[in-house]
Amino acid sequence: MPQDTPARHIKTAVDVIALLSETINHVRTGAVDPKVGNCIGYLAGIVLKATQQGELEERLAALEGIVSGQNPARSILDDDPEDLLDDGNDNEGDERAIA
Repeated sequence: MPQDTPARHIKTAVDVIALLSETINHVRTGAVDPKVGNCIGYLAGIVLKATQQGELEERLAALEGIVSGQNPARSILDDDPEDLLDDGNDNEGDERAIA
């Protein structure tokens, strides 16, 4: 590619698609060496993956913010196993107390 090729700011999947489309056309017309096109394709894939990871991290942080404002869900693993069998009715020996 020529030294004066302008920099492209790639921030979204749409930007990656535009870059790849342009690069494919340049490779097909011979304006860009296929090795350069291959390199651009590889690096665009890395940028796309990093962009998607960043978006997922933002969504997760937003969900964690929502959840942190509420009581966290109680896990059955937090309970004492003996308490799981006790229904609070003092029906020792009663088979229905276990159910």
